[in-house]
Order: sequence, then structure tokens, then C-alpha cells
Amino acid sequence: MGFARAGSNPADVVKLNIIYKGILYIICLQTLFHLKMRLSLFKHRINGLYNKVITGVPYLVDGKIGGLYNSKRFRVVGGENEKSYEGYTLCGAVSHIIYYSLDKPVIKYIHSQGKGRNYEDHMFLKYNDLVIDGTWRQMFRSRYGSGDEDYFKLLYEEYPPFFIGTIDELMDIERELTIQHKMDFQTPLRSPMEFYENAVKYEVRKVLK
Repeated sequence: MGFARAGSNPADVVKLNIIYKGILYIICLQTLFHLKMRLSLFKHRINGLYNKVITGVPYLVDGKIGGLYNSKRFRVVGGENEKSYEGYTLCGAVSHIIYYSLDKPVIKYIHSQGKGRNYEDHMFLKYNDLVIDGTWRQMFRSRYGSGDEDYFKLLYEEYPPFFIGTIDELMDIERELTIQHKMDFQTPLRSPMEFYENAVKYEVRKVLK
């Protein structure tokens, strides 16, 4: 499609088609820019819930917040803050607070595996194709090191406390963290991706009376 018409001068047709394509290109760039801006604001808004999460979690778990901050990072950074926050074993409570703080049609997802002492589960939120995980750092916690290695700096300082992005973006981060973990500790990092890729919609169980 273009501005070309039957009987038009060929040179003019070429010029008009170039102009037409240029306009379409500019429109596409503007649309992409606005979408990225909206996503950036959305991410900023969710990470802006950090203080609300920190304040609210203790009330949902009877004060059992031992995993709220990573102990290694606590010692390294000298306190409880965004650079030591982890949310270990608190995915349900954190997801609950974020869920009820958003005016978007977000959905809770969960994946579990194992039994007894080997039982593990993880809950997070999804908004369309975006994963919203307020405790994603715990999925990459490492028993190696002192907490001041480049791996920990990458996980706890370079990235925000809450993850908002696609599964593919999370996989990119996983690859980066895996490479750094091998460099720092000469050992592989257990992949947590199955907890995201195999997750299903969370359904509240009804209590029979």
C-alpha cells in the first residue's frame, strides 16, 4: 500500500512511497516508546510497594519474618534494606499484598513439588504475559560465599527487589546469574525456572462444613 496512483509519475510514486514508509516508521517508534514508558512506570509503581510489603508481611505471618532479609547481605550492607531484602519462604504473603495493591487484573500462580521435608512451592503474580514476583531473589539464593561476592552484588544490588517482566527476561537474568555464580564459586546454580514455567493458577480451597 502507498500513495501511488495509476498514471502517476514513477519518480513521484517512489518519493511518496518513501515518505509513506517513513511516516509509518515514525508512528511505530512512537508507539513502541509509549509502550516502554508505560511498562517502566508499571515496574516503578510495583517496586514502589516495597515499604508497604515490609510493613504488611509481619501481620500476615504472625511475625515470622526470619527470611525477609538475607543474613549474609544483612551483614555486608549493614542493615535491613532493599540491598539485603529477599523474602525467603514469604512468597504467599508478599504476593497477597501486591495483589491487593494493584488495580490491574493480576492472577496468582503457584507451583509445588516434593513431599514432606522435600516439599517446595512458590507463588507469584501474572498480568498478561508479565511475571510479578516480589520474592524472586529467594529463587536464586546461594549457600556459597560471604554475601559480598559479585554474584550477590548482581542479584541484590543491580536488580530491584521485585521482578516484573516476561519469562524470557527472567531466563536472561538466570543465565547471567548462572555465569557469575560459576565464576565466583566454580559450581553451577540450580535453575528455578520450572517454578515459573510449570506454574498453574492458584485456587483457594473451599472448606467443607
